[in-house]
Amino acid sequence: MKTTIAFLLALVALVGAPLFSAEPPPPEELTQMTGKFFDLLKKDKIEQAYDELLKGSKIKGKAEDVAQLKTQTREALTSFGPVLGSELLEYKRKGFSLMQLIYFSWQDERPLRWRFTFYRPKDKWRLVNIQLDDQAIQFWDDHPTKPASD
Repeated sequence: MKTTIAFLLALVALVGAPLFSAEPPPPEELTQMTGKFFDLLKKDKIEQAYDELLKGSKIKGKAEDVAQLKTQTREALTSFGPVLGSELLEYKRKGFSLMQLIYFSWQDERPLRWRFTFYRPKDKWRLVNIQLDDQAIQFWDDHPTKPASD
């Protein structure tokens, strides 16, 4: 009996914790938007990926910033390999109107970390910031739990 209870507690600790999270999942419209972005990157359609992602965002009106994002993305994919897939690792909500989605995209050489920040002043979410870096290892610096190393 003690073994069964211990097993169930361990199981809940390992896989059940996200199920009991008080934080609701990110809005589907945001995960669809970022999912489409990564699908286009997988097809090496960087221009189209950003054009779609930035629809309705004031970032689109800042041509120099957009060009820099596209260049940074092109350089990262050249250095680390094409996008093979992506994974939503974390999302953070601040109040009702601010949300950040943190993804990794998988490449042959190393993953890239993407931070998408969305703002909803009324009834529609819009992208207000996007950051890309190759500091995937920094993810553990942001969190108290570190993985075992070889």
